[in-house]
Amino acid sequence: MLVINIANNDRGRSFTATCDGISKTHSRKDPVPPLCRRLIDRGHSPHTMVMVVRGTTPIFKPRSLGAWAAYDIVDDDNRGLIRRRYRPLPDFSGDADIARKPNAQSRLCKEAA
Repeated sequence: MLVINIANNDRGRSFTATCDGISKTHSRKDPVPPLCRRLIDRGHSPHTMVMVVRGTTPIFKPRSLGAWAAYDIVDDDNRGLIRRRYRPLPDFSGDADIARKPNAQSRLCKEAA
């Protein structure tokens, strides 16, 4: 089981989630889901259970890494906290997988020229 520790920064205006040497800080979005996606990218199984704590106090029921990674929790000015299904944004060229392709950087430079 992985343990993600959450800390308040800047008088509660931003939050940092830390696990396995990786930290994510966000002010308008819960840092846990982006951190879970990063942990999966680093090779952790989406089925690994995760416990989220503040200090030593658990603040959410244990869930799988994949369950956390599937959603974003965003602070909306009009509606408060809302949970949205995560959808990766494509890069500016419209190709969502260009960063994973060989010679991606040179292709981006040529397209921009």
